[in-house]
Amino acid sequence: MPEGCVDRRMRTGVSARENIDAVFDRFDARVNALSIRGLADDLMALIFELFTRPAFMKLLDAGEDWSVKREEFRAALQQRVAKTLFIHTPKLSKKSAADIALVVMLNAKAVATQKAFFDHSGSNAPNEFRDMTRLYLQSKLRSLPAS
Repeated sequence: MPEGCVDRRMRTGVSARENIDAVFDRFDARVNALSIRGLADDLMALIFELFTRPAFMKLLDAGEDWSVKREEFRAALQQRVAKTLFIHTPKLSKKSAADIALVVMLNAKAVATQKAFFDHSGSNAPNEFRDMTRLYLQSKLRSLPAS
């Protein structure tokens, strides 16, 4: 699949966790071929696609009353994003990959929760977020050689 295209197919009749694994497995299969910009753009497209699904957002909602299942799902998504970053840039430490993944996920969730506002206001905030994510990933990954 060429850079800039994200395979977002979800499977029906399987758990959210299985869908996450399947989507990220397909994404990770081609992540080495992506530039940092392509990684940022495609990863954001993938995360935004997941966050448009109400069931996924409910599983990600933070709170003190989180069920074990919600916590496991949030941790699994963070681990999958971190794994993708690590596959793309193997010199990245696993701790740094996990930290970067959490920052990207929290920021993406913040933007996704405001999607309706952006859609109706003509705001350019989603594009600004994409630019911010590109710059963030470039600052974290550029100094480390890709695979």
